[in-house]
Amino acid sequence: AKGASGGNPQFIFPLARAAAATGSISGIFVETHPNPAKALSDGPNMLPLALLRSLVEQLVRIFEALPQTHAKPIPAASSGKP
Repeated sequence: AKGASGGNPQFIFPLARAAAATGSISGIFVETHPNPAKALSDGPNMLPLALLRSLVEQLVRIFEALPQTHAKPIPAASSGKP
């Protein structure tokens, strides 16, 4: 379709797991939709919403298996005050 981007959602799980295994990420960004085929934009890039829990659970297990030297808490958002 004109203006539509192509995606490879089959790579979401392996790429996210590989990133988590490096121990150098502090978060992930995932585009989801209950039915990506009916999404108004970026559907081919989206993870079906029903698979999000599984992805997050896998990433948490990987993170927890890392040596504590890699595990760093995510800092709280800055209030902008010194």
